[in-house]
Amino acid sequence: MSRNQIAPGFSLSDSSGSAVNLSDFRDRRNVPSVSDRTLIRAGASATVWVHLGGRFGPQTRGGIKREDYQCLDSANAVWQYAGRVNQDHGGDHHMRIQPRPSLAWAIGIGYALLFLALVAIMNVGYDEIGKTTDSIIKGMVVPLAVGSIVLIIVTTWLGWWRPVLRELPTDPARPPRWMLAVPILVFVATLFGIDYGHLGDMGVAMILWLAVGTALVGFSEEITYRGLAVVGFRGGYSEARVWLFSALLFGLLHSVNVILGQGAVSTIRQVIFAFVLGSVFYAIRRISGTIVVVMVIHALWDFGTFTHVAGRTDADLAAARTDLATAGMGLLENLFVLVAIVLIVVGAKKILKPKTSAQTAAVES
Repeated sequence: MSRNQIAPGFSLSDSSGSAVNLSDFRDRRNVPSVSDRTLIRAGASATVWVHLGGRFGPQTRGGIKREDYQCLDSANAVWQYAGRVNQDHGGDHHMRIQPRPSLAWAIGIGYALLFLALVAIMNVGYDEIGKTTDSIIKGMVVPLAVGSIVLIIVTTWLGWWRPVLRELPTDPARPPRWMLAVPILVFVATLFGIDYGHLGDMGVAMILWLAVGTALVGFSEEITYRGLAVVGFRGGYSEARVWLFSALLFGLLHSVNVILGQGAVSTIRQVIFAFVLGSVFYAIRRISGTIVVVMVIHALWDFGTFTHVAGRTDADLAAARTDLATAGMGLLENLFVLVAIVLIVVGAKKILKPKTSAQTAAVES
């Protein structure tokens, strides 16, 4: 039997004693990963190769040695391994580095410092970013493009693209379908947040560069905080802590703005708001099952925010705040987000549910 095959009767169970029957996982891409202390029960006729850590992937990719695997058969009826145990994923994705919280912290903080350094090099003050086409290019597009390239390299090197981009069968079970109202509400809120009356005054060039810049914001920040950070934290934390620390890192990212010239009080408010928004974005990833939805919503959110300041002087901004139409749209935006947050709170237990979808399969003793 090929070591990539799943033998009937083979099961995994966590330290709580609940077993997971893998006989239903015909497609090797859906084989679950199990962490912490794992009991492996092999049936009477089972012969299964289990990866003991290190680099994941088939031999054709290189770097996989036979000694990296343990053969389980009827002689190994019960075998326990303190650490992470993975089935070979048959080449569907290749994790070179095992996810762990320390990597998540390093990546989240490292990205914030990288962005700070790049904006400082471009010599653009925080309060000036977005007001002119030049400031959009120097303060957003260039630093975020460089940051995105670095993130692509890091994600590829780690081999985490698949778990970064979407929820896997090994991740906590998807929340109920009624919670799809959350991403829909937030998406509609982003549409209310755009200053449509001012778009004509911005000019085509400014709109295009702002669209590029905010798209890069959505890509880079989501890859970092709802992608790499979430995957890393899941390597050692409960799902509740995954949410808490990924949202906290996202909030702390915005604390660097005080170094770029933003006032201390404004920065504190922004950090708190970013934590809340990061929590909403985390929930949207869990509910939709993919980070791509979050990227689009995040990009639209920032695009709408900057349409209120792009090309405007301080006097123009003061006048815009008294515009009734703008205030009304802002009120609707906040209302839709508030309803989404209420739904997230109501369904929090489903979002943070620790039991994996694989663990809902038939249990074999």
